[in-house]
Amino acid sequence: MQTIATLVLALGWSAQGGPAAAQDGGAGEPPAQTSQDGGLDQLGRELRGDGPWRPAEGPKAPYEPYRTPVRPLEAPTSPWSLESRLRLEQQGGADLGGSPGRLETRRIGVDVGASRGDRDGGFLGGLSVEFSEYRFRDATGILPNTDSPTEDLYSLALSAGWRQRWNERWTWLASASARAAGEYRAELQDGLTYSGLGTLTYEIERGLGLTFGAMVSTELEDSTQVVPLIGLDWRIDARTEITTRGPRIELSRELDGGFRTFAAIEYQSRQYRLDDEGPLPEGALRDRIFAATLGLEWNPEIGAKAFANSRLRVFAGSNLWREISFLDDDDTVARSRMHPGPVFGVSLRTTF
Repeated sequence: MQTIATLVLALGWSAQGGPAAAQDGGAGEPPAQTSQDGGLDQLGRELRGDGPWRPAEGPKAPYEPYRTPVRPLEAPTSPWSLESRLRLEQQGGADLGGSPGRLETRRIGVDVGASRGDRDGGFLGGLSVEFSEYRFRDATGILPNTDSPTEDLYSLALSAGWRQRWNERWTWLASASARAAGEYRAELQDGLTYSGLGTLTYEIERGLGLTFGAMVSTELEDSTQVVPLIGLDWRIDARTEITTRGPRIELSRELDGGFRTFAAIEYQSRQYRLDDEGPLPEGALRDRIFAATLGLEWNPEIGAKAFANSRLRVFAGSNLWREISFLDDDDTVARSRMHPGPVFGVSLRTTF
């Protein structure tokens, strides 16, 4: 999730010069003859330095109207950098696979990130809160004696890590996180999971880097998972780039007027602890999704100083694959691979 601002300072200078006034050779001497077409007389004057001289103009900066003008930086008031993101997402209604019924999902989340350091390394931390509403309709075939296995769910996550640059080519990152997720009446400690992440990034050349690593995470009703990670950050040209952020790969293109369009494919995995009053007491719900989206991002220019660096993003797409599973005592009680369904949302990101 980091913004890099580049300031280009142009230094201009000019010089004017000319020969000192020539001394009169005498009142009776005629003025020097000049050649109409230059010739040797003009060449001689240039070699002697007679006549005005001006430095050649340097190359001009390319005209890039799609880039927002950079304002002068103010003196930093804090060594910390903060970022917040408010997001809303709608998973449109889609049929359950293998059983009757439909599922529609709504989410609202707030993410807050903090960092301290410079390009050579520093601390990273984050807090994420998300509320989800699972609206099952006539889902009589998933769990016995119910057509709505669950409805309101929450997720709370804390993370902390450290990034360090070894040299101009290599950078490493290590982080750990804890997450609590479940129904509101479920025991908090029963919904805890933990994960650790380690990556190495190699910068092949300026604007092109590869990331390798692995994530280890515990599961609510399954064995510990080890997931290898491969990432790519590639600025193809001045306007186009490909980036990966966790299990998400995004192709983006800068447009005129400060707009940016993007296309992304993302994998999402969520798991929640169920309470002991539902159809599957103290069981778990697992929701896994592959989604493809298209969107547009820009600065809404809200006006307040605190929102000067904000970015508004709208997107729409489809779930290419989605699987809903209910688990109990490490066993899969029910599973439904849903039909593709629409997805759309909006988010507002602000940096301080």
